[in-house]
Amino acid sequence: MNRRSRTTALRHSPWIALLILTISILVLTTCGSDDPVEPPPGNNGTIGPAGGTVTDAGGAGVTIPAGALTEDIAITVETFADPETGPYPTGPVPIFWGGAQFGPAGTQFSMPVSITLPTREPLNPGDDYPLFSYDPDNQHWVVEKGSAIVTPDGQGLEAEVSHFSVFNGGGNAGGGQAGNEVTILLCSYGSAEAVCQAYVAYFKAFIAQVGDKGVYDAECKEVCGLKMDVTCDINGDYFFMPVREGEFVGEQLLVHASEDCAEEGDQNNYAMLEANSTIYYRCTQPGLTATADPGVIEPGGSSTVTASLNCGSMVFPGQPVEFESVGVGQIDRNSATTNSAGQAQVMYTNDEQEGEATVTAYFDACEGQDNAGTVTGQTVITTGGAWSGTMMVLFSQTIGGAPLFNFTDIVSIEFNLSIDEMNIITGTGTGIHGVMVTAGEDCWVSSVSAPDFAVVITGTATAQTMNFRVYPNPMILLSFVITCPHGDDDPTDYPYPMAEGLIEGSILSQDIMISVAREDGAEDSDSGSRSEGTDIPMEYSYEVTVNR
Repeated sequence: MNRRSRTTALRHSPWIALLILTISILVLTTCGSDDPVEPPPGNNGTIGPAGGTVTDAGGAGVTIPAGALTEDIAITVETFADPETGPYPTGPVPIFWGGAQFGPAGTQFSMPVSITLPTREPLNPGDDYPLFSYDPDNQHWVVEKGSAIVTPDGQGLEAEVSHFSVFNGGGNAGGGQAGNEVTILLCSYGSAEAVCQAYVAYFKAFIAQVGDKGVYDAECKEVCGLKMDVTCDINGDYFFMPVREGEFVGEQLLVHASEDCAEEGDQNNYAMLEANSTIYYRCTQPGLTATADPGVIEPGGSSTVTASLNCGSMVFPGQPVEFESVGVGQIDRNSATTNSAGQAQVMYTNDEQEGEATVTAYFDACEGQDNAGTVTGQTVITTGGAWSGTMMVLFSQTIGGAPLFNFTDIVSIEFNLSIDEMNIITGTGTGIHGVMVTAGEDCWVSSVSAPDFAVVITGTATAQTMNFRVYPNPMILLSFVITCPHGDDDPTDYPYPMAEGLIEGSILSQDIMISVAREDGAEDSDSGSRSEGTDIPMEYSYEVTVNR
């Protein structure tokens, strides 16, 4: 139908806003049958005009209110725990959170009925997600007008529908609200360009965009390309918005959307949106991390090493992970399979030898494909060599006079260090300032900047002692401005540091060598002074305590 005949047909309809929002997802495959698959029934129950509830052991269910049916019907419900067990392909997008078949397929109700879909993993209660139904005649998924709302316990999705089909709660949270915003903008006859932009934003936020990931066919899939042709026509204001992003390779999902609005009695008051999109996706490397609990053990102790495999926001269960340990100690096995939380675990144990072990987890992704690769996660376990400590350093410089100053800084440092099997000491920490500056005579301190700073620790140990330095990394940052009157109305600023402001860092890294006994609660202290760029030295004193 051309635009003129379509508009005429809309114009002669009763005064009503015609809303048709159809987003169709067609999965293109190279194998399998194109015929719709009718799943076996799940739980059964006969419901009539009085209403009732039917549930499936898998968690799906339907509640039919009184008056929704005019005769008794044998209702069937079957839960699908994941997209692979459903009767129709879904692809990695929209993300599959839970699905079920409600039958007889095509049953229509005179008022909405409430369905529940169990989720494959817990979600945030109250979040809303797009709700999809499958059209077996046209073999595509259709976005329903309503949303699927996460139940208070986070374990299911609830929605109201007017017919029976295969339903899937999926996509990203908030989809229903965003879809309503696009509809309101279109049917309020805003600009065609604004409507097209709003639809593209909605599609990327709640359907798919380049970089989205999801588990499908036992692989981590990523959206690698997106083509969209969006056409909007509002009262003759025509706008075409093409979108081309990413790489156009791999498998494809086709998405179609259309929406029309018109009012009776005014042939120029109409709005139409048409969008055709192709989503390209392929196998990709998932994320893999490794952690040890605890990360520090005593000789003879043990630690649980957990490798976590995820695909975007989804966990990745049922996958083999290989493990390797280098250094002191050993792991109890070299492979494990991720559980329902996407985690694989091994146990690390140590004999009486102090030192560190690096445990690495490996996962081979996309095997046999062009983008095959191995992802890794790594964690370090320290045996008997982990220490913590505190360091307090008092810096002071008394200069006096105008525009000069008196300066005090109490620097507090907290650090952790470890000793490896070669008795090499390494560590890191954080320092904070406690700066006090007073200006001489009629001057005043107008600003002070003394941010926290990082430190690194290096040194060596013997069986009895630990000898190390604490280095600012990269330096201690400290500055202040003194303002003094100059003439009647012209105060002058004197910014620091000059050389004096950097003495703290060089004193720490050059003048202070810490030597403490290799025992819990050991202490070291000393004091000194340094002149650099001035005749008046910077005085310093320090105290250090280390603990196991």
